[in-house]
Amino acid sequence: MAVPKAAIDYYNRLDRLGVRAKRSAYRAWRSVDRDNIRDSWLEASRSLTVSVTAGQVEAATLGASYGAQTLAAQGFYTPPDEWVNPRAFGGFSPNGVPAREALQAPASRALHDLGRGRTIDQAMRSGQLLVGALVATMVTEAGRSAAGVDTFARPRVGYVRMVNPGACDRCIILAGKVYSNNEGFLRHPNCYCIHVQTNTKAAEDEGLIADPYEYFKSLSEEEQDERFTKAGAQAIRDGADIFQVVNARRGMSYPGMSVDGSFRGQRATGITTAGSTHRAHTGGIRNRLTPDAIYQQGLPRDRTLQLLREQGYLLPQGQDAAGVIRGAGIGAGKPGDLTAAQKRVQRATLQWEAVKQGRNPYDGRKPLTPQVAADVEDNYRRWVATAGQIYTR
Repeated sequence: MAVPKAAIDYYNRLDRLGVRAKRSAYRAWRSVDRDNIRDSWLEASRSLTVSVTAGQVEAATLGASYGAQTLAAQGFYTPPDEWVNPRAFGGFSPNGVPAREALQAPASRALHDLGRGRTIDQAMRSGQLLVGALVATMVTEAGRSAAGVDTFARPRVGYVRMVNPGACDRCIILAGKVYSNNEGFLRHPNCYCIHVQTNTKAAEDEGLIADPYEYFKSLSEEEQDERFTKAGAQAIRDGADIFQVVNARRGMSYPGMSVDGSFRGQRATGITTAGSTHRAHTGGIRNRLTPDAIYQQGLPRDRTLQLLREQGYLLPQGQDAAGVIRGAGIGAGKPGDLTAAQKRVQRATLQWEAVKQGRNPYDGRKPLTPQVAADVEDNYRRWVATAGQIYTR
């Protein structure tokens, strides 16, 4: 499976963000007072909520931006109709529950274990494992959901599921076919599979369409037994249908929906109540659907885009340099009146306009290639999102 480098780099960076979030969670959990678990965790989780939200926005920024380079590596490019708003993916669990509320689960788990007669050490260990898995999933899911919205925003672009080292049997058999952009991405807790944006022709030409049997054969017998269970792996080795051996939907779901396909969350309709702290990110929206819950309604594309926009996942009128992100005025004015930062935004905007018109912004005598278009998109995202400021770490 010839996966584009941009997708692999994204997975590696997303994995590091998940590990970083887990470490932050462990540090916060170690500060819990064992004699006052609930109240002390309520206090400790305040700063954790802030760091997890920042990690989610960073992951969503990565998820929203690797698609262009992934498409260019396959020899084609489709610009997005609208732009993903990474901030909309911060501050919530994958099912739309406010992060502050979701992060109280570890304390409840520890207290529940104590009530069942487990030792304090066992209960604290249980809470630690849960908070680590919870925050890692919250961060990686933000990146994956943002990637899904970016995929939907590009007409005639779908995706192939990319499985990663250690993938379970369910993920393995879901990989290998091209999904349309409005097909949700089934996942389970601690799932690290990602979207590889593509279309059917490119997937065939680039060898992205994988055969689960070939993947199975590439594993050692020990790895096969670990992924598929000893009995299941032996059955496949003996010629059994891999899809019959593995129940792909076991423990898998779309965020905001239960395994059987019904909506879940704080309300049966799939709408969850957002906290007021999210107002700055989504323009005051309090009730919102998860992206997958929107896709599952099977609405026309324009209506789906409208819902994604209304719920804050897409920026109104696109990523307009005149004011959607940073306030009006930066794109206007005479060259001599602009700051260096404003000039960067203006230049990037003009280059992006050229790409949308099918022109090479660097040399009008040369054709617009997918790689040039992807580079211009990346440059535009960078300068508009930062208001032309240069940030170093």
